[in-house]
Amino acid sequence: MKSFVFFMSITLALPAFAVEVAPRISDREIIESLAELKAGQKALEAKMDLRFTAMQEQMDQRFTAM
Repeated sequence: MKSFVFFMSITLALPAFAVEVAPRISDREIIESLAELKAGQKALEAKMDLRFTAMQEQMDQRFTAM
């Protein structure tokens, strides 16, 4: 009976070994990633501003044509 309990306790503990430890990320990597995200965000905002300006110009042209 003791060997069965021992075997079961080992069998139930095995899934705990399947967890991988995540690699540590340094502060520098976090800051660099945030800087890239901010640069991408600014580029998207610039594209959106350009598109809104173009749409506004098209609407102004249509209103003057009417």
